[in-house]
Formats: sequence, structure tokens, C-alpha cells
Amino acid sequence: MTALRVWPLVVACSLLHVGCRLEPVSKSSSQSPREGDSPGDAANDGAPAMPVPPVDGPAARPQGQPEDKSSGGTLSLAGLRASRTSCVSPCSVMFSIDAIEDAADPNPFAHSGVYWDYGDAQADARDGLIERGATHRQTGRGVSRQSDTNTPVGMHTYVCESGTCRFHPGVTVQNAAGDWVTAWSTVEVRAQSTAYPKTRTVCVSATGQWGGDDPCPADASRARSLPTMGNWRSDTRYLLRRGERFDVRRSCIAYGRRGITITGFGNATDPKPELGMFGVGRGRSCADPTTTDRDIASYRVPHWIEDVTLADLRVAAVGLGMAFKNVTLHDLDMDFERQAEGGVIFSAATRRCRRDDQLSCGRVPLPYGLYVSGSTVIGSRTKPPGVNIAMVDDACVSFFGILDSEVRLAAEHNVRVECSSRLLVAHSDINAGHIGGKGRKCAVTIRPEGSLAQDMLLGRRKDAKTRAEMFESRYTVLKDLYLSNPKREGENSARLQIAPTQARDAEVTRFGVVSGNYVDMQGTGPFADARLAGTGLVCYDDNRWESQTGCTDGPRGAIPSGGFEPSEVDFPAPAVPKPPSTY
Repeated sequence: MTALRVWPLVVACSLLHVGCRLEPVSKSSSQSPREGDSPGDAANDGAPAMPVPPVDGPAARPQGQPEDKSSGGTLSLAGLRASRTSCVSPCSVMFSIDAIEDAADPNPFAHSGVYWDYGDAQADARDGLIERGATHRQTGRGVSRQSDTNTPVGMHTYVCESGTCRFHPGVTVQNAAGDWVTAWSTVEVRAQSTAYPKTRTVCVSATGQWGGDDPCPADASRARSLPTMGNWRSDTRYLLRRGERFDVRRSCIAYGRRGITITGFGNATDPKPELGMFGVGRGRSCADPTTTDRDIASYRVPHWIEDVTLADLRVAAVGLGMAFKNVTLHDLDMDFERQAEGGVIFSAATRRCRRDDQLSCGRVPLPYGLYVSGSTVIGSRTKPPGVNIAMVDDACVSFFGILDSEVRLAAEHNVRVECSSRLLVAHSDINAGHIGGKGRKCAVTIRPEGSLAQDMLLGRRKDAKTRAEMFESRYTVLKDLYLSNPKREGENSARLQIAPTQARDAEVTRFGVVSGNYVDMQGTGPFADARLAGTGLVCYDDNRWESQTGCTDGPRGAIPSGGFEPSEVDFPAPAVPKPPSTY
């Protein structure tokens, strides 16, 4: 493969280089978290009037959606929150019970037993069991895609082959006293052939081959190359010929687009269509994700770029813009271990507005909805990425999920997320391989970036350019991960970390669960298997740690008052309730 040229990314650290360095930023904050802020709170603190996406309650129940039920008692759930309820196949959706309240428990988000029924009875037969993660490694049995347990944040990828498919996902939540509630939602998924009629389908083949067992649809448009940055059409499907390579160096989609699916056609047995470094959201060029206030006025898309899906492709790197909404990365081959470089998913710096007079921070939407499922992300040995999956530099993304994936081989961390809300990393292999002389690093690092006690789903302040703009992180779940270092490469510190990076950082993480994980890294050093520092953070006793250190509570350091309490490092895993359909 032709060597890939590194993008001159306008971010604080070049994630495709060994010498990745996070830019130092002042950690002072004028806003501390409120004492007693509960999971159901969403303090506005002067933010613009932008409501949190509502939970799906019983008021306007779609046809066929079961009724929400409750046993009574102290437990209540206002409804099931879904990241989206209408989309195009393949469609990943995240769910959260963050609206849970319990008069007898200050932290029902982490203490309650949970049973998810994703409402997709054909998922296991269609896609097979998930054969990644701790459960599979320890038992040899896969994990069902149709249901999940003891994770207050869930995720599922829906597939619809024809027409419009309607699914009814539901959840049961139960407290220690046996009180229970059920809640349901409805997700409508359109097949690609329904969402994109022939006039909205473009087949691309450099060799001009349009047939095969999965041919280019009749009457679809045909092209010999990918569109240039500004010529991608909204509400359009692009089918790339399998077995071919497209713009191997780099290509990208400009801001101002929505509703784009990129996948393959041709012979199913041919290799996936191959892209180089692909940008989702660019303002000035494929190498530059920044933009200006003047350009924003022309986008006509609230989050600048929305509803973009890359599926069934081979991609060296995916670079996300400063803002986006609902980007799906499904069934991607990003294994570039033996290539010149690659194996990285990263976001641009959302905080660049603070040092750019042409861009107002109040005009930069907070990212929302990034779904990585069924994918392999392995870095290059020649030029390892700093981080394989990196949402850094104040990403502040809500609804970020990594499901049924393998992540390995980086100079520093395998997964690093800075500032997040409703984050799930689940049923995946995080196989370390930290090479490049960067020292003791983590497999999964989830860190906050500030202490503003506001649910970031409310959006950002219109006039903020201060550190107080940085939100506390909320609702983090690390579930059923298998963490290994097969070749005993490099050193590792805390394998899982939900905490500020340094003791002097005045940053807050609120409400999180570490459950059912298996650390299998013997020989790489006696460091903590999991380290937590925040408030409402819990390790269940169903994790399997490699060392006596296990799950530890990190020091408070500079975490503000009301943002720190000792973590529960060996909390008994809650009893799993029955499926919601049985009540």
C-alpha cells in the first residue's frame, strides 16, 4: 500500500505520531459542582435555552410500544432516553437510564440492577453472538446482541433489509429492595433502498465495473472517483466497488452536509472498499477541520454535519470535525499494523475557538452521537498513533459508544476520551500494545475536562471562552471488556481509568460503573487494574483483576468540593431483574 501522508491536523497533539503531547491548559474554574447533584439533575447554570432530549415516557406512546410499568416503592424512572429514534440501516442507538431516581438511594444509576431488551429478536440469528470481551474469553460463549444486563447505558446496532422496520427497545430497573420499573421506546429504521431512492444513490468504481452478486442498482448514478470535499450531496448513498481503493491518501466531507451513507457494492467475497484518511466534517480543506463564524452561517445543519455512516469499509483513519451529530462507524477494517500508518479514530479540538478570533465558542455545537461497532482499530507499527480512539481536547461528546470491537497498538492509550456524557465501552477487546517509548499508559482512559455542573446535553454557553465552560463528565460505563497485552509490549499503568489525569486538575466525573471486565496482562507491571476518582463511581465485584491492586480509589487532589467522594471499589453486582416484557 502507498505510504499515507500524515494530515497537518489543527489539534493540540498529532495523534498519528509517536510524540503525541497534550497541550497544557489552565485548570482553573469559576464554577464548582453543586453539592448533592443527583443523576436526574440537569442544572442550566446560564446556558442557552436548549432542552435535554426528552426521555420516552408514556404520554405519546407509538403504536405497538408496550406500556411502562412500576411496582411502586421508592424507585421511579421518568422514561427511557434514546440517542435517536429514527435512522437509516445500519443504525446504532444508545440508551440510558440516567432519569432514574430512588428516594432510598442517592446513586440508583450505579446501584440498580438492569435488564435491556433491545427489541431486535433476529439480531443473534442474523449477526451471531458477540465473540469479544471478557465473557467470551472466560466462558467460550458469546454475548447476546438482543439483550444486556447490569449496564445503565446500553447500545445496539439495528439492521433493516427492506422498507421501514420498527423496534421497541425496553428496560427493567430494580433496586436492592426489589422495587422495579420498566420503560420502553420505539426506534424506526429505514432500509437503505427506502431511504435512498435510485436518484439518491451513486455507485463509484475507478475501473467502471458495475455488476456482481451485489450490483450497482439500476438507474443509480455512476462515477469513477469520490466527490471532492464540497461536492458530497446530502441525503445520498455512495456505494464503492469492493476490491478497489479510493483516494488512498485522504478524502473528506465538508461541513454543511447531512444524511450520507458510504458502503460497498459488487461481489461480497471481494475485499472491502479501501479509503485512506477520511474526514467527516471539514471547513477549509481535508487537512483542516476549523471554520469561521462567517462560514457557519452557510451550513444550514445545526451540528454542522449530521447522520453520516461509514459501513463495511477498510479505512486507515477517520477524522471527525469540531462538531457533528450521529456518526456511525460500523463493520470497519482499520487494522493497519503492517502498513505505513493508520488505525486511528480521532476528533478535532473543540476548544480551538478560544484562541481563534474568527470563531466564537458559543457557535460551536457540542458533538453528539458517535457509534463504533463491530470494528477493528489496530495502529501501525511503523508509525503508531498516539491513541487509537481519541476524543481529546475537550471533546465533550454526548452518547459515545464502542461496542463489539477490537482496539490495539498505540504509542500511548488505546481509548482516551476527554469530557463526555453517556459513554459506553462494552463487549470489546482492548489489547494494549503500547509501543514507542511513552511509558506507563492505560488501555482505556476516561477523563473529565472541567467541573461545570451542567448536563452537557443542554449545550454550551453563548459567550464562554473560559475554563468554566468545560463540563463535568457524567454517566460512564465500562462493561465486559477483555484487556490483554498478547505480546507483552510496553508498560501499562491503570488499565481502566475514570479520573483526572493529574492531581492538580480541578475536574469532575459524576456517576459511572465498571462491570464484568477481565484484565489479563500478567508480566507488564504491578499497576492498578482500575482507578477511579470522582463522585458516584462504582466498581462491581464481578470484575476479574490480574493483581491484588484491583479497582482503587484515586486521590481527591484538586477535585472541587461536591465533586469527590470515595469510590465504591467492590460493590456487590446488583441482582439482574427479569426482562421488561415479563412484567
